[in-house]
Amino acid sequence: MNQSTLTLHVFPTDDGFFNLSPFCCKAEILLQMAGQAYSLDFPQDHKVFPKGKLPVLTDGDTQVEDSEGIRNYLESTKGAAFTAKLSEVEQATGRAICSMLEERSYRALVYSRWVEDDGWSRTRPIFFEGLPEDVADGFRAVMSAEYLGSSAARQTPEEIKASLAADLRALAALLGNTPYFFGEEPSFIDATAFGFIANFYAAPEQSWARDMVAEHANLTAYFARSFTRWYPVAAAKMGLSAA
Repeated sequence: MNQSTLTLHVFPTDDGFFNLSPFCCKAEILLQMAGQAYSLDFPQDHKVFPKGKLPVLTDGDTQVEDSEGIRNYLESTKGAAFTAKLSEVEQATGRAICSMLEERSYRALVYSRWVEDDGWSRTRPIFFEGLPEDVADGFRAVMSAEYLGSSAARQTPEEIKASLAADLRALAALLGNTPYFFGEEPSFIDATAFGFIANFYAAPEQSWARDMVAEHANLTAYFARSFTRWYPVAAAKMGLSAA
């Protein structure tokens, strides 16, 4: 890897494990794909950044917010080639896949962790272990308000689950039998797709979404393959190998 002054500011997660924010996970994988050395920072208060969200990348005096902004920055300043082996149609399809995951599937993740009482009972001890109850409840309130302000809030729980199941069927169909989306090597699509598949399938709170992913053998094999590639130490501890 090249020498770098890059620091990626993300939500805390276990050492060597994928981030439990799919957007932070995406940013970290993009850095790996770009061949950049970087360090991780876990800010105590992410609201100090102008957009009040993570991930944020700092490169010396330059600050880049948002996972897609980070992707554009790596392409324009670090020579990253996230689309080099994709046709124009594949790039367009990849953009649609990422939009589906980040704008629709994401709502199911928020619902399963922060809104649904059963999901919150599993999320609370994992995400906020050792922290005061008001901190956990405050964060839940913020995430729930974001969800309730979206169109997804008009859906029933059954409709939310059906929507995610349809998204996962689409992913499985588009992945097919290839190692990564549209090829033998990963692209920007995989940075996004892995972040969501990993969080639905292998996040420690284990929601109903895990079973939905498990219905697709190619998605579970994709998770193992990608996890082993980008998080080899954690994958080894879990007894996973590339499939």
